[in-house]
Amino acid sequence: MRSGEVGGCGWLLGLVFAGFALSTADCTPRPPPPEPQGKLDALLIDAVKGNQADAVPGLQRRGASPNVLPDYGLTPLIMATRQGNRPIVEALLAAGANVNLRQSGMPDGVTPLQVAAATNHVEIMVLLIDHGARVDDRSGVLATGDSALGYAVRNGHA
Repeated sequence: MRSGEVGGCGWLLGLVFAGFALSTADCTPRPPPPEPQGKLDALLIDAVKGNQADAVPGLQRRGASPNVLPDYGLTPLIMATRQGNRPIVEALLAAGANVNLRQSGMPDGVTPLQVAAATNHVEIMVLLIDHGARVDDRSGVLATGDSALGYAVRNGHA
């Protein structure tokens, strides 16, 4: 054999390995594209409406916002509070839900604490207060409506 020659099929194997190396150079798995925020938020709202407490933490880990304000104005925390669903309320609070975020698009603009008082969900009221709910906030666009205590009394839950 002369210098520079490759004996047998060595050159072919070298070519095959070089081609394989080039073809697998960019074979790292790509992460899935991010899910659209609107889709995640809609799934969270559906889970809260459907009392599916087990779905809430997973949706929040995927990026669903606990403070989403859908077109009809009820935040997930207000929905869960109205339903008396403590596990969902706890999950939303753990994910950073704003405990004083009011219902939007409505003239009364109630807070989760006012909803809990009106529906007599005492355990949820305590949770909300422990997480910073303002007990003296008044409902209404100009804050001239009832406080949480007013809602409780008006609904016979003094």
